[in-house]
Amino acid sequence: MFIVISGLYFCYCNKCFQITGIKRIFNNTIKKIKTSRNNTYKTIMSVLGGTIGTGNVAGVATAIAVGGPGAIFWMWVIALISMATKMVEVTLAVKYHKKEKDGYIGGPMYYMKQIKGKFGKAITLIYTLFLFIYVLCDSGFVQMNTVATALTSTLNIPTILLAVGIILLATFIVAGGVKRVSGVLKRLVPFMVLFYFLATMIVI
Repeated sequence: MFIVISGLYFCYCNKCFQITGIKRIFNNTIKKIKTSRNNTYKTIMSVLGGTIGTGNVAGVATAIAVGGPGAIFWMWVIALISMATKMVEVTLAVKYHKKEKDGYIGGPMYYMKQIKGKFGKAITLIYTLFLFIYVLCDSGFVQMNTVATALTSTLNIPTILLAVGIILLATFIVAGGVKRVSGVLKRLVPFMVLFYFLATMIVI
């Protein structure tokens, strides 16, 4: 409920920019892939790589199984409202990002530090702690379990082999820093999105 209220508030403040500014949004994303440097394409692929995941596949399937087909409608509504919240988050992240030797870093932890006093430090620490727990549980357990369950049930691949393979692959990619991560996503995400789209059409 708090997320919905926040989204509605940001929609009001920004005059539903996710709808009224759709032309500007496309001009600064899709069109710039062809006209600007390669970094823009890498950035967009990195964002898509972090957006399209188990929530789009297992999460939607679970919602339909529990709440029926009507769950899709409400997911669309919440997604449309939450676009305003996402825009505010991204704008703040870009405004207060910092440059490191291998690229730029930013996010809520950085713009929360702009809040003066002990409250700013406390909320930054609390957010970082809960984000660590969330990422550990989501990426470390839920996504790994979803991948292992799907491949084990369809291809009969031993779970231990999948775990070792994924850990080694992830370690190799992350060890290369931001450049290697964005480079891998630049090549992998387009195929992932295409496969996801085709698989969805086949199911429908």
